[in-house]
Amino acid sequence: MLITVEDVLQLDAMQGVNVIAGAEGLGRQLNSVTVLDAPDAVSWLKGHELVLTSTFPLMRRRQQLDRMVEDMAARGVAGLGVKLNRFMTELPPAMLRRADDQKLPILSLPMEIAWIDVINPIFAQVMTRNGALVSRSEPIRNSFNELLLAGADLQDFLDALGKLIQKPVLVHSPANRLRMGSTGYEQHDMAAAVTGIVQVPTSRTRLLLDTHDVYEMSLPVGRLAYCLLDPNVDPSGILAVLDQARNLTESDLWCLKHARDAISIKLLQSRAETSIAREKQNEFVQGLLDSSLSEAALKKLLRRGRERGYRLYERYVVAMVKFPRMADNKLLGVTDILHPLLAAEDILVGWFGNGGFLLLVPERAEAGFSTDGGASYMESLLRELSLQAGLAHWHAGMSQILSVERLAPGAEQAEYALQRSMKAEKPCELKLHDETSLQRIFSHPAIQQGVQSYVQEWLEPLIQYDQRHQSRLIETLKVFIENNGNYREAARLLHVHHNTVRYRIGQIERLTRRDIQQPKLRFQYQLALHLFSSMDND
Repeated sequence: MLITVEDVLQLDAMQGVNVIAGAEGLGRQLNSVTVLDAPDAVSWLKGHELVLTSTFPLMRRRQQLDRMVEDMAARGVAGLGVKLNRFMTELPPAMLRRADDQKLPILSLPMEIAWIDVINPIFAQVMTRNGALVSRSEPIRNSFNELLLAGADLQDFLDALGKLIQKPVLVHSPANRLRMGSTGYEQHDMAAAVTGIVQVPTSRTRLLLDTHDVYEMSLPVGRLAYCLLDPNVDPSGILAVLDQARNLTESDLWCLKHARDAISIKLLQSRAETSIAREKQNEFVQGLLDSSLSEAALKKLLRRGRERGYRLYERYVVAMVKFPRMADNKLLGVTDILHPLLAAEDILVGWFGNGGFLLLVPERAEAGFSTDGGASYMESLLRELSLQAGLAHWHAGMSQILSVERLAPGAEQAEYALQRSMKAEKPCELKLHDETSLQRIFSHPAIQQGVQSYVQEWLEPLIQYDQRHQSRLIETLKVFIENNGNYREAARLLHVHHNTVRYRIGQIERLTRRDIQQPKLRFQYQLALHLFSSMDND
C-alpha cells in the first residue's frame, strides 16, 4: 500500500508528535502535504493531503471547527497537523469528538519544528514509494501493450488480467453491447454483477487513491472493485474485479489500471474496424444499385464483394427503412443492433439520407419469399429490430424480387413504397412495390388532370354523399369489391351487420345508376377507388 499517516509518524522528523483525536484513521493514505493558510482554504483541498496549520486560520472559525473536520473527511483529507500554544492553546471538544467520529487523525506538532522539516521528509517518502510502484508497474503495462500489438482479442485481455490478480474480472460496456468475463467467471454471477452495476447509484464509494479512479460496490454476489472505461469508448462502461476477500494490493490496482487503458484502446480499435467494414459494405450496396454501372464494372464489383466475404445470392429484394424523429445517439444504438441482426440473415446494409437504412434482402428458401415476395419475412425482421432497440415507430418500403445483376430499379421501387408508407402516417408499416406501383404510374403530373376526371366520373356521387352525411359509402364499396361481392365478409371487416352492407350497396347503385356487381364494371371501380385512395393520401 501507499504511505499512510501511521507511516509518517515513524519518520525521524515527526518525533514528539502526538495523536490527539481520530486515532482509528491512522491508516488513511496520503500523497501530498499542504499548509492551511486561510480559513476558507479547505475548499481548495483535493484529498489525500496531510494538512498543516499554525491554528491562526482556525481562530475565526472556532465555533464551526467540527463542521470543518467533517468537510475535510468528506474531501478525503489524510489528516490534520496543528501547532498549539501560540494562537490556540487547545482545540474545541466538539471538533475532537467529530474527528474521532470521522476517523480523521489530528496531530499535535511541537512548536519548535519547522514546516519544511516536516514537508521534505514526507515528500521524499511519497516519491520513493511512488517510484517503486511505477517501476513495478512498468512490466504490467508492457504485458498489456504486447497483447495489443499482437492483435489479441478481448477475451485474452480479460484472462491476462484475471491471471495477474487471481480474481474473476468482467467488462461491461452498454454502448458496445458488450458483457464479457474472464474464463471461468460463472455466467449467473456475471449476470447478477452486471444487473447490480446498472442499478448502482450515481454516488460511488471511492476506493484507495484518486490516481487509480477505482471504486467499490457491494452486491449480492460479492464486492466489486471497478474503474470506468475511457469515456470515448463508453461513458458508462466499466472494468470490474470480484474481490470477495477485500485483499486487492497496490500491484493489483496497477494491473486494473493498465488493463483498463489497453481494453479501452482495443474497443476503440474494434469500433474503427467495424466502422470501416460498414462503410465498405455501404459502398458495395450503393454500387449494386447504381444504374450507370457498366456490365463489366458490375461483374468486377460482384467479384470484389465475394472476396470480401459477402455471401451473394441470385436474387434480392431492395428495402428502405426509416426511423423518424430519432436522435443521433439513439440511431447509433439502432445501427449496432441492426448490423449483427441482419448479418446473421446474409442481408447487406447501406444507408441513405438522415437515419435511413438500405437493405439488400436475399431470396432464401427458408425465408418463404415464394408466398408473398418476402413481405412477412421483412415484417418479422423489423418487429424483432423494434423489440431489441425499443422502437415504436418506423416506415419501410420494399421492391419486387430482382436479379443480383439488375438491382438498380429496386432502389426506385423501394423509395416510392417508403414514401407511401410515410405519407400513410401509420407507425410500423411496410409498403410493397406491388401495392404502390399503380399509384406511382398515375401520380405523374402529366396525367393528373385525367386521373381526377376519371375518379369524378366513377365516384363523384358517392364522394359528395359521404361528405354531406359523414357516411361510409366509398369505404363500403372498396371492401365489398375486394371481397368479391360477399356481403357477410364485407360486414365482418366493416364491423357492421350484413343487412347494413346490403342497404349501403343499394344506396351506391341508386346514386351511381350502375349495377356495381357486373364483372365488366368491377375493374373500373377498383381502379377508381385505388386512384381516389392515392389522391386522398396526398
